[in-house]
Amino acid sequence: MSSDREISEAIAEQDAAWGAGDARAFARRVTDDAVFTNIFGQQFTGREAFEAQHAFIFGSIYAGSKLSQRIAHLRFVGEGIALVDTDAEVRDAKATPPWLASGDGVLRTKLLQVMVKTGGEWRVSAFHNVAVAPPGG
Repeated sequence: MSSDREISEAIAEQDAAWGAGDARAFARRVTDDAVFTNIFGQQFTGREAFEAQHAFIFGSIYAGSKLSQRIAHLRFVGEGIALVDTDAEVRDAKATPPWLASGDGVLRTKLLQVMVKTGGEWRVSAFHNVAVAPPGG
């Protein structure tokens, strides 16, 4: 299987895990030393912290929500290293910060994932999420 397809499958796994509210599955492909920056600029280090933060949000503001990602750019920058930019949409969130509220209720972000191929599969080493402000926001 090609690396492009493997990365696409990893992104699809993330979307499915988010939709199931399963923080453990969402963190499965995160490296032990990963760095995660969320849309508020909070930074978490390590898979355990990544999983704990997602367990918290899946049990609160994002309970029952759905994530959908579309790969906007995929670039291989070295052997087993990929930069994956996705356009992400979160639907059915219980709460959205007022400055990010869109008329259609969808929270949109630009997500950069630095992925490394290790142990035969692509894993996230860095996860940097930036909110897209709605027009006029």
